[in-house]
Amino acid sequence: MALKQEKIIRFIKISVEIVLVALVIFCTLFDWNSINQYAQYNTSSLHYVKGIVTVVDSQKLTQTEEDEALLLGSQVLQVKIISGHQSGETVEVKNYLTRGHAIQADVGSRLIICADESENAEIYYSVYNYDRTVGIAAILIGFAVVMILVGRRKGLYALGSLCFSGLAIVMYAVQAAYHGGRPLVISLLTILSISLFTFILICDNNRKLVVSVLSAVMGIIAALLVYILFSKILNISGYNSEDVDSLVLLAKATGLSIRNLLLIPVSITALGAVMDVTLSLASALDELRTQNKNLNKKQLIKSGMNIGKDMIGTMSNTLILAILGENFLLLILLISYGYQTNQLLSSDLVTVQLAQSIAATIGVIVSVPITTFIYAGYIYGQTSRMKPKRS
Repeated sequence: MALKQEKIIRFIKISVEIVLVALVIFCTLFDWNSINQYAQYNTSSLHYVKGIVTVVDSQKLTQTEEDEALLLGSQVLQVKIISGHQSGETVEVKNYLTRGHAIQADVGSRLIICADESENAEIYYSVYNYDRTVGIAAILIGFAVVMILVGRRKGLYALGSLCFSGLAIVMYAVQAAYHGGRPLVISLLTILSISLFTFILICDNNRKLVVSVLSAVMGIIAALLVYILFSKILNISGYNSEDVDSLVLLAKATGLSIRNLLLIPVSITALGAVMDVTLSLASALDELRTQNKNLNKKQLIKSGMNIGKDMIGTMSNTLILAILGENFLLLILLISYGYQTNQLLSSDLVTVQLAQSIAATIGVIVSVPITTFIYAGYIYGQTSRMKPKRS
C-alpha cells in the first residue's frame, strides 16, 4: 500500500512539473501582441548583427584627464559581418568614442553592429557595443558545470529550477504586466509556479514539499500586504517611478496598471530569500524530528524558532545589501547633487526602495513562525490521525 501511494505521489509531482513547463513554453510561444500591439519607438529599420574588425583605417583618440585608460575620439573601421542577411560582407563603420560609449576597437575585435536600413537611404552602420555573447555563454556554462560538480543531482535540479524561474518571470510576468494584466494576480501566479516547480525538484519528501510551498506563498503574501500598507502610509505607487511619462504612454495603449505595478518586483525580490528560509528551516525541523522522534510539539516549535532567528539575520542582510549594492552608484551621485537628509529620505527613489526592501524583509521574518507552525501542525496532525481509536 505504501509503495502504491508513493508511486501515485510521484506521478502527481511529475504531472505538475510537466504542466508548469508546458505553461512556460506556452507563454514563450504565445503571440502577446495579439492582445494589443504597442511600441514607443519604431525600430523596424534597425538590425543588430555580429561583426569582426578586419582593418582600422584611421583613428583620432585622446586620453582623458580623469582616466588615462579612457580614450575619446573617432575611428574608421572595416568590419566583416558574420550574422544576418549580410553575412560575409565587409562594411565601413565609423566609431565615435565618448564617455558614455567608449567602445575602442582593434583588429580582431568582435562587435555588435547596428545597421540602419531606412527606406530610400543608404544603410548606415554604427558600433552598438562589444559582442559579449561568447563570454556570457562561457560564464553560464562554467556556472552550470560548477553547480553540477558540487551539487551533483541536487545541483542539476537547482539549475533547472533557476532556468524555470527566469523564464517564468521574463516570458510570463513581464509580458503579462506589459500587456495590462493585474499585478496582484501576476505576482501570485508567478510565486506559486516558481515555488511549486522548485520545491518539487529539490524536496526529497512530501513533508518538506507541502510545508515549504505553503510557507513560501504565505510569506510572500505577507510581504505584499505589508508593502500595500506602506504604500498607503508613504503615498507611493508606480507613478513614483522615474520613467512614469513613458509608462503613462504605455498604459494608454496597453492598459498597463501603473499604480499597482510595484507589487510584482516586491514579490520577486522577496521570493528567493523566503524560499531559502522556508526550505532550510523545514529541512532542519525534518532532520530534528527524524533524529529524535520523542520531541513533542512544543519542543519542536521552540527549536524551529531558535533556528529561524539565525536565518533571519543573514537573509535580511541579503535583501538590504542587494538593494543598496544595486543603487550604490546612484547614491554617490545623490551625494554629489547636495541632497539634504530630509530631501533624500522623502525622495521617490529612497522611499520606494525602502518600502520594497522592508516589506520583503518582513516577508522573510514572518516565514519563520509560519514554517515552524505549519511543519509542527503537519507532523502532529498526521500523528494524531495515525493513532488507533479506543473502543
